[in-house]
Amino acid sequence: MARQYGTTLRNDLLQQYEDSIGTSPKLRFYDGTMPATPATAAAGTQLVELTNATSNWRGAPSGGSSALAGTFTGTVSNAGDCDYYRV
Repeated sequence: MARQYGTTLRNDLLQQYEDSIGTSPKLRFYDGTMPATPATAAAGTQLVELTNATSNWRGAPSGGSSALAGTFTGTVSNAGDCDYYRV
């Protein structure tokens, strides 16, 4: 079943997403089997870690969407195929 949300709820969900993650998250890519839950330690080898230099990685939600702010940069630390990622 498809879900539809009103603009106000979509804006609230986007804001909660950033509030929960924080304003300067790290985006990490791994090979291997994805852990069962976010609370479970990462498995496999970390391939890449990206950070965003801006103090706020998302623009303010408006009209039910939010644009990425700034640029994520990082370095490849290991070779491999990405099987999952974590924020």
